[in-house]
Amino acid sequence: MASLARSDLLAGWAEVRILITNDDGIRSPGLTVLEQIAAEISNDVWVVAPEADCSDAFGAPTLSKPLKLH
Repeated sequence: MASLARSDLLAGWAEVRILITNDDGIRSPGLTVLEQIAAEISNDVWVVAPEADCSDAFGAPTLSKPLKLH
């Protein structure tokens, strides 16, 4: 079995859109690492996360304040 180079394994992935999201906030270290890894794979990486850590919200909907996109 021939071994494939990393570039061969990732060929064709440059056009794939990757969405990364979490509930730990936009500045979480893990999110930054995932974004860096995704950027090595694809040219189209989107990150969606709350401004602050919402881990304890348990999926509670935001009804009292409007959602804002930055």
